[in-house]
Amino acid sequence: MEKAKKLLLECELALKERQIDTAIEKLQELSSIPLEGLTKEQGEELLRLIDHMVKQAEDYRNSIAQAIGNIKKFKEV
Repeated sequence: MEKAKKLLLECELALKERQIDTAIEKLQELSSIPLEGLTKEQGEELLRLIDHMVKQAEDYRNSIAQAIGNIKKFKEV
């Protein structure tokens, strides 16, 4: 459980720093960790962390889309 939380926090930090390759690496490491034996509370905590990270990734994706839209508008002028 602690290793999974550590990887999720490292992934979150990588997303904040826009280091997408590092974030993907951490998620790949997370997928290789056996999660059997977690309590319901531990599983719910991991899911909350993952949900938070997904929201951060969506925000990043939206900011990239906005930047691309702005560049296209600028080129049209």
